[in-house]
Amino acid sequence: MKRAKKNNLTLKDDYLWRVPSGNKKTNDKQMKRLISFLLLFTFAFSTSAQEVSVKIDTNAILIGAQVNVAIDFKFPKGKQGFFPILADSLGANLEVVERSKIDTILQKEMTNYHQELKVTAFDSGYFVLPAFPFYYKNDGDTAMYMLVSDPHLINVFSVDADTTQPIKPIVGP
Repeated sequence: MKRAKKNNLTLKDDYLWRVPSGNKKTNDKQMKRLISFLLLFTFAFSTSAQEVSVKIDTNAILIGAQVNVAIDFKFPKGKQGFFPILADSLGANLEVVERSKIDTILQKEMTNYHQELKVTAFDSGYFVLPAFPFYYKNDGDTAMYMLVSDPHLINVFSVDADTTQPIKPIVGP
């Protein structure tokens, strides 16, 4: 291995390496600058990414009670977004009771599609609100890209019935 030293640089196997000065404060300061730059670089590009969010207000209900589901799909301007067409039933046991229109919110650099659903179940047990696929493509491009939301588990409890009491007739209003 050949080594040559000139102006605080070392030549080692045809690569130039900076010889550390041995000053720990200087090295720590350089490392902090590097980490700060990398974090800033990461956050600068994360704001232009696509994002899918499905939020539920509760994960435990009684039979026939409703869960509010908020769906958001954000993507940068200059792209086309495609919101999924959701059926009236989501899986075997979850039913969509009510849905809002898809709202388009235009912000500075982002477009947000938003829809709210009310979902219920008429059987007890654990049921999965499935993952929804969202598609987007760049303007002038034919390639489609897909984002998938996270699934959610909903626990549906049955109503306790007092079997010691006699059955009463249903009374109208």
